[in-house]
Amino acid sequence: MRCSSGGCSALMALIAFENKKNNRKIWLFDSFEGLPETGDKDFTIEKTKLAGKFIRPLDKGSCLGTYEQVENLFFSKLKINKKNVVMIKGWFQDTLPKYKNKIGKISVLRIDADWYKSTKCCLENLYDNVVNGGFIIIDDYGTCFGAKRAVDEFLEKKKLSVKLIYDGRGGCYFKKPH
Repeated sequence: MRCSSGGCSALMALIAFENKKNNRKIWLFDSFEGLPETGDKDFTIEKTKLAGKFIRPLDKGSCLGTYEQVENLFFSKLKINKKNVVMIKGWFQDTLPKYKNKIGKISVLRIDADWYKSTKCCLENLYDNVVNGGFIIIDDYGTCFGAKRAVDEFLEKKKLSVKLIYDGRGGCYFKKPH
């Protein structure tokens, strides 16, 4: 399973719905068109051609997992109940402001947005929905300069002192303070 085809989200859903009586909702936001274009804040100050420690600027549309691929994985292959999953297609800046008040409380927020603007948009729109003691996972913190910059700026702006826990593959997570 490639993560760009919904694999990581599917794994989280399988765990969330291990108890079949659980009526949680999983919200999946994705362009289903691959990555957006990079911006100036996705590079180091030196403006190297790297967008991360091992990441070159990927073309717009890279890392594409289509809506149909993700839908097939969730509902046909893994038999996850459709009533528990909401899939929203579109760019974060267009969809998150419209849906953030409909989502409700979030216990685990996983952000796999790669670039600065995308990561920043997710944090600004969804962080307040995360319950105190909930977890925020930043998939690209250690590998994409823009994602790291967006998180660091967000934490500083909110005056949040959190312990970032690294996952050993380029991501990190932290617990929302009480």
